[in-house]
Amino acid sequence: MSSKANGKTYKKANGKYGKQQDLDTQKSQKSAPLGSFLSDDYSLIAVEVARLINPVIEPTIGKAIDKLQNKISNISKKLSIYDKRFGEIEDAVSQIQDETIDSLSRIDILEKQTQELKLKLDDLDPLKTRVFSNPSEALKITSHLEKKNAGNLVSDTTSYSNFSSPPMNQRDMEEI
Repeated sequence: MSSKANGKTYKKANGKYGKQQDLDTQKSQKSAPLGSFLSDDYSLIAVEVARLINPVIEPTIGKAIDKLQNKISNISKKLSIYDKRFGEIEDAVSQIQDETIDSLSRIDILEKQTQELKLKLDDLDPLKTRVFSNPSEALKITSHLEKKNAGNLVSDTTSYSNFSSPPMNQRDMEEI
């Protein structure tokens, strides 16, 4: 009985064990295809999502690119307009600088001519009363004039008798 019982137990145990092995083998066989099924499923899902999204995304991206290209071309046009204006402004500034330099040189020439004319006017105006700020300057000029006129004796002294120095003529004024 014990051998029968042992045999039954063995069969049960081996049967269970055999069934367990079969289940494990089946699980491992099923898990391998299941893993490949999962990766296939993921790739199929990704393909399906891309197929569904691409018709929406592609036109949207195309529209966005078109808008960007339009904006870039508008900016490029504006830049070329600004470039032309900037060139015109540079030309105008350059012309103004040239005219300013010419005007300054003309002003300088005119100032020099004005100074020369003032000096000539001073030389041409012998009757002009000179005011000396320094008495030694007045003495120097009168002594110079006296030395010049010492050689020229004036025969008619009656009209100039009130003056302490001899009369000055135009040549004497030019030498001063």
